Amino acid sequence: MNGLNRVKLNGLVSLVNLNGLNPLVKVNGLVSLVNLNGLNRLVKLNGLVSLVNLNGLNLLVKVNGLVSLDNLNGLNHVVKLKGLDLLVKGNRLDPLAIDWKRLCSVI
Repeated sequence: MNGLNRVKLNGLVSLVNLNGLNPLVKVNGLVSLVNLNGLNRLVKLNGLVSLVNLNGLNLLVKVNGLVSLDNLNGLNHVVKLKGLDLLVKGNRLDPLAIDWKRLCSVI
């Protein structure tokens, strides 16, 4: 489909990959992941969580204005969201490696 891929898991997740660079993930209208030029990511979860990755080095995670985590060296870190662990490895957030159904069930 001219570089356009759509993946559905349990009817909850759709992944659109445009030209191999820009993925868009939506889960029940709650989660969206936008990767622009392979460097910048913006994740929104029901208006509570935002993850911004600038230049592949700096990660800022905010959970409901209460929790923030900065990763400046590209090492792995775990983000806790209402008891659910999200693992971000090497400055890459893999949308298919996250249990989106469980993630949505905790909000």
